Amino acid sequence: MSQNDELRDEMMSQKNPNIWEYNGNTFELDVGDAEDAEHLENAFKRLEAAEKTVKRDGSLAEIVCAYDSMFRTLYDDIFGEGAGDMVLGERRNIDNCNASYESLLTFIEGQNAHFIQRTESLTARYGSNRAQRRAYRRG
Repeated sequence: MSQNDELRDEMMSQKNPNIWEYNGNTFELDVGDAEDAEHLENAFKRLEAAEKTVKRDGSLAEIVCAYDSMFRTLYDDIFGEGAGDMVLGERRNIDNCNASYESLLTFIEGQNAHFIQRTESLTARYGSNRAQRRAYRRG
């Protein structure tokens, strides 16, 4: 079986790499798509700006609500209106925000790793360096 066949079989056996599942909901995001990538970049810029404005003093409840609001807005910006409520549910909780954010970042990192692996595989197989192509075919 060639390495290309192995890669194809591996991709077929996996669930859709563009689907993020969280809190019983599914969200589609393809960071290799220009429009999705732009939404993602803008959402992270907005999150960064919001982090700078969150009050660090005040009541604990106010801080928790502001933190939660940042993440609800992030998910709405990436996946569309109402996504923040679907991801985080009804309760405003910092741990929920952190867990969902960590899950999202892991999902995005997985997509990036997939793109890098596929690009390297294609470059090795079809690139201009003849010696590299022969080495790729051997092993």
